[in-house]
Amino acid sequence: MNERELDLLIESTVSDEPPEDIVRDVTPWRRATTRILVGLAMSTITLQFLLLQYILPTVGAILLVLGFRALRSENLWFRAAWYISAIGAVYQIAMLAACATIYSQNVSALVEQTALQPIILALGFARLVCLRQGLAAVQKKSGMEPHVGAGTALLVLYAVMLPLGLVNYSGWFVVLALLALYVFIIRLLFKLSAELDEAGYCVQPSPVRLSDTGVVCVLLGALLLGLAAAQIFASSYPMHWQKTESAAEAETEEIKAQLTALGFPEDILADLTDSDILECGGALYVDVQQSVVYANDGLDGNDICATAVIVLLNAQPETWKVFHHFRWEESPGFRGTESVQVRPASIYDIDWELGGSFGGQVLCDMDGDVYTSPFYSLGENTYSYTNFFGRQSEYTDITANFSLPNKAENQRVYVSYTAKEKIPPTGEATEETYITSNMFYTHQLRRLQYPVYTAQEKRQTGFWLSSNGTFTTIEADNQFIVPSQTD
Repeated sequence: MNERELDLLIESTVSDEPPEDIVRDVTPWRRATTRILVGLAMSTITLQFLLLQYILPTVGAILLVLGFRALRSENLWFRAAWYISAIGAVYQIAMLAACATIYSQNVSALVEQTALQPIILALGFARLVCLRQGLAAVQKKSGMEPHVGAGTALLVLYAVMLPLGLVNYSGWFVVLALLALYVFIIRLLFKLSAELDEAGYCVQPSPVRLSDTGVVCVLLGALLLGLAAAQIFASSYPMHWQKTESAAEAETEEIKAQLTALGFPEDILADLTDSDILECGGALYVDVQQSVVYANDGLDGNDICATAVIVLLNAQPETWKVFHHFRWEESPGFRGTESVQVRPASIYDIDWELGGSFGGQVLCDMDGDVYTSPFYSLGENTYSYTNFFGRQSEYTDITANFSLPNKAENQRVYVSYTAKEKIPPTGEATEETYITSNMFYTHQLRRLQYPVYTAQEKRQTGFWLSSNGTFTTIEADNQFIVPSQTD
């Protein structure tokens, strides 16, 4: 066999054109630009269901890192885009981890209300500039006349969409029109990339110490570590548990005896703080309402004993100390965050107003000792809720937020406030006094949720839902009718 015959034999064993998928895999330019353009689309177009609003931008951020990483040696523009994409990937991972903490809503609000969001948007715009200029530089390098009109159109479109995103514009017609235009521009960029590939442009692979698979593993590993750390260290409120001391002052013991004689339950009286007890000195009247609330939404029949107590502190004008106390019949275990909303008498009757500060604490038994902790937060909270029909209502509650310990028994909570009667213009006393005061307790049923909401946030966003699978709200209604003769 001579040399010519050998050449013909070799040519006959090789097909004219390799399959398209093989060409794509072995052509660094096409693989890199495909990743970049798909990454841009996934980072821009988000779907608000099945957690796709988190999954798509994350996959897009990783594709952008991989795409620009392969082209970073081509020119300074692609290298700058690679740096920006790396910053974007780190930011995306940090935000995903933040959404797994109980502070997720605060973090989101902080991003929107500070300069961080404009900075991130500006970096996105700068990356598009780098992409356009990088494509122009590659065209010039390959001997083609630079024509990057699609890149310019993408910059203009981004500049139009930027202010709409900052003001949370939601008009469907404009959004759909911009979305269609965005898809069209991305298709033009794909064609532009194909032109360079057909012209035989060859990318010089950049030396790397870590493969693309390794980069993906590092980024996903960092994300998993962030999510795990969020669940371990930031899934509940920091509470300050202290063992109660048995010693008591003579003054508080004397007031306890007076309240017990008036009918105040001794077990609840033992849970009060000294400041609440001292405020009840010289009490004139006590009334008690007690009920068992069946917390059957996933709690396996575990019930709550709810007790409301009112104490008359002063007859003219009538001043009452109101206590809302509840106790778990069995320990619910650690679940995350808890929240108690007390709707005071001043909400139901304009003849009442709040007077003084709020009180209360969280209690439990551990190893035979009683432990107490102040609430993570306690105060008056006003918020708005929009129902299914779009009607907005405003509510004002006394809100106490806390977390329960993992291993404890006899877990109980109480909240107190002072209701003061407004003096009628005529100065005439009414025949009866009505005190309506209701308690709403929102309990976390399951640890895992994403994004994470606290019990208070879920209560305020899902007001009319008694249970949504992750949280359940238990209600105890109380109305006291007290004759005016009690003064």
